[in-house]
Amino acid sequence: MSAGFRSALVETAKPDRGLILRNGSNNEMDGWIGLQELAILEAYEGFDVTSGEVYTTLAAPKRGTGTAVDVVCRGVTAAAFALRPEVRIVSGRTLVPGRNEIIVGVSAARQYAGLDVGDMVQARTATLEVVGHFVAEGTAVESEIWMDRAIGQSVFRRTATVSVARVKLAPDVDVKATVLALAGGILGAAVAYAVLDGYTASTLNPAAGSQLAFAFQVTPESIRLSLGWAMHSRPFGAGTV
Repeated sequence: MSAGFRSALVETAKPDRGLILRNGSNNEMDGWIGLQELAILEAYEGFDVTSGEVYTTLAAPKRGTGTAVDVVCRGVTAAAFALRPEVRIVSGRTLVPGRNEIIVGVSAARQYAGLDVGDMVQARTATLEVVGHFVAEGTAVESEIWMDRAIGQSVFRRTATVSVARVKLAPDVDVKATVLALAGGILGAAVAYAVLDGYTASTLNPAAGSQLAFAFQVTPESIRLSLGWAMHSRPFGAGTV
């Protein structure tokens, strides 16, 4: 079970991909980004691909029990496919922009009824046709349903926003970020050494009435540790999804 979860979730992350949510949003479901803000992200030179996506759910009956469950439904554009080259149609065809169509991940198609190619799915007042199934190297994306973003915005009444922006970093961004982080770390270490190394402080033990004086020491080990933290928390690359 652990290996399966790791493959589906942890290994989905790539070092050159990022997830952008509005401040205060804890997940894609309650996130929102205005179209003007999305346009700024799309124009940012540090991103090779910017995919603004609508994230919501569709109800589908579970095979065998018929119990209705919520399946992740993602409104996408061509950028979502450019961002995730591992997504590949294995039956039927891909989406045609502007049409009431969906494609379904193979895991979702196996688990839920009514998601075979050619089936019709009701989403609020819209009827959507399943036109294809896709794989994504066994990642969590295979449990999703995808539709054209404009259709998703209309169906789920999010015409002026998207839920999330997923981005692919430009090839040199991580090197730019690493260099900046290293430079900042070295500068911080130099300042700490100049200001604190040899600085004398003291502690007081009220119970014993004794005082201990000691001097700060900026050691090579502490400098290496600080540089490691600076590299780990660089602006891009680390912590992307």
